[in-house]
Amino acid sequence: MMGFLNINKPEGYTSFDIVAIVRKKIGVKKVGHLGTLDPMATGVLPVAIGKATKLFDYFLNKEKTYIATFLVGTETDTLDITGKILKEENFNITQEKIDKILPNFIGEIIQIPPKYSAKKIAGKRAYKLAKSDFDFEMKPNKVKICSISTIKPLRDSLITFKIRCCAGVYIRSLGRDIFNALGTCATMTKLERIDSGIFKIEDSLSVEELDGLDCKKIVPVEKVLGDMHEIKIPAELKTRFLNGVKLERRRFDDSDFVFKNLNEKLNISSCTKDIVPKNENILISVDSQIYGIGFFDNEDVLKVKVNLYEGENNG
Repeated sequence: MMGFLNINKPEGYTSFDIVAIVRKKIGVKKVGHLGTLDPMATGVLPVAIGKATKLFDYFLNKEKTYIATFLVGTETDTLDITGKILKEENFNITQEKIDKILPNFIGEIIQIPPKYSAKKIAGKRAYKLAKSDFDFEMKPNKVKICSISTIKPLRDSLITFKIRCCAGVYIRSLGRDIFNALGTCATMTKLERIDSGIFKIEDSLSVEELDGLDCKKIVPVEKVLGDMHEIKIPAELKTRFLNGVKLERRRFDDSDFVFKNLNEKLNISSCTKDIVPKNENILISVDSQIYGIGFFDNEDVLKVKVNLYEGENNG
């Protein structure tokens, strides 16, 4: 079994809890999640099954969308409502001031992760060090925010944003930084991830739906990696390829390549195999089954980076 499940993580569960539940429910040992959600957070948690767990690195640049609510004027040690209150203060800001400053946080920004997070410090999780009162500093990271908009204006000290971002962003830290820039503080009270790459909240499965799981609910690898160009190993080269024989680009015809959305981007009527640059990731398929991810090296020889092949007659 190989593919992905789009799980709607409920509040109170860790991402690792969901992995353990999936492993037990479907009887597959190799299971992993793509993108941690804190226990208080809910929403889309993509879970990889079988050899799909090898694809974590290829999911890192996918954009994600969150709905986040903040309590303005309150600061906690965890930057969310589960933490210890460090400060409560009156504030004098308006929705107009908030909307005016939001563009400053769009694009590439420098962000310091929360101390209560799964980031590793000298091989140990930061939240474990924080709980033990160990004195340490978090290193700033460069992250990318695609958009921020207010969907529930400031009222009774609460405000809700819709945030689209790339991997590595801590929404708790983003809220801290926005309101620090406005001269006050804030802590996150609610967080829901409504999409992550191709995975959408409206298509997600509850934990309960894992009982008697319909295999049609498993998202195939080729859909998740659908923006990659593909090379189909022709029948006459299949045996050589599976036996590890080196195949040069010249051995393939243009018809062996499937170009994803390239015609529209380049506004041309046809594409050739020479369009795929050297060292660019490309899907490899054998007999309509995804074999893995590879690339043409500097000598134009097809090399395999990730092998996902499950053998004959295992679609």
